[in-house]
Amino acid sequence: MPPTADADRLAIRELVENWALWRDAGDWERFATVWHPKEGWMTATWFQGPARDFIAASRRGFDSGVSILCPVSRHRSQVSRVIVHTFGAWAW
Repeated sequence: MPPTADADRLAIRELVENWALWRDAGDWERFATVWHPKEGWMTATWFQGPARDFIAASRRGFDSGVSILCPVSRHRSQVSRVIVHTFGAWAW
């Protein structure tokens, strides 16, 4: 595997881990940086739609006391398409 692919995979893994950390902590400004600002899309078991709407829904839940901790136990990245699959949710 070329060195750049390894670096890309590491960067994607860090992004996925930060996604879970920032969402669980309610750090909405940094949480929003894990998606493309205009075309980000989130698909999960309970949500399918634009990332900005997922962030808003997550924030409403957090602000009303919902605590959802997102463990990152499995990770697969397909660097050529920048799609990340982790713990049952797709984010791109």
